[in-house]
Amino acid sequence: MRLASRLAESGAMQKVGIAFVLVLAACAGEPQGPAGDPATGAIDALIAARRFRAALAEVDSRLVPAPGDVVLLDRRVRVLRELGLEHQACAAALELRRIAPSDARFAYEAGELAAYLGETAAAHEQFAAARALDPADWRPAVGEAALLLAEKSPRLAEAEALLKPWVDGPGARVEARFHHALVVEAKGDAQGALAVFERALELDPRHVASLCNAARLAEAAGERPRALDLLRRASSTVALDDEPLHRELERRIAALAAPPPR
Repeated sequence: MRLASRLAESGAMQKVGIAFVLVLAACAGEPQGPAGDPATGAIDALIAARRFRAALAEVDSRLVPAPGDVVLLDRRVRVLRELGLEHQACAAALELRRIAPSDARFAYEAGELAAYLGETAAAHEQFAAARALDPADWRPAVGEAALLLAEKSPRLAEAEALLKPWVDGPGARVEARFHHALVVEAKGDAQGALAVFERALELDPRHVASLCNAARLAEAAGERPRALDLLRRASSTVALDDEPLHRELERRIAALAAPPPR
């Protein structure tokens, strides 16, 4: 998904100011139409073929007689996101919230879009609603923690409290550990942060943001071979179409692999 893949190419390689990674394909857990429903089936086929303009036209035509259809509105949010029309997607997500106020998925998605657009007050409101509606979903807690960390004066204690249930134990999630590492680093403990980034990699060895930031801290600590290994792992993991991040990783790998100046 477009928004989930935006790793802040520079932020992933610099001191985390914060690498604002809001997690996930927003289409995860999207509502489904009835089995064999030709309406959603046709739309999903267009989405699968990446014919997003055609999918949007199909959704909009089917919404004319059914403007409150939750399944169609959810598809509309997804297609607008794929087209890069995030403001329209956010408006559609908020309409979904109005129609289905007890559905935590829509609250989370509205929060994610608002956060992406820099509308932090709305994002906090939607993430809090999502957490209240579904305490078992880790995504709103991590999203809200990321917002707190991205503030000019990061609210570290609040962020840490939100992340705590998802850092250890059976509910542990890689994104929670990643953001917890940012908290630890913001407290001034670079070595502790490096250890937490590597704990995140225990959950997902291909988590690019953790690989990049662990490499950054390892390099700063003078551990060039360790940093080089982490960067090479990141480079082999990054989506092939993410050319800017690929170039940045290759630049860093070349710099680390070169003999140190005499």
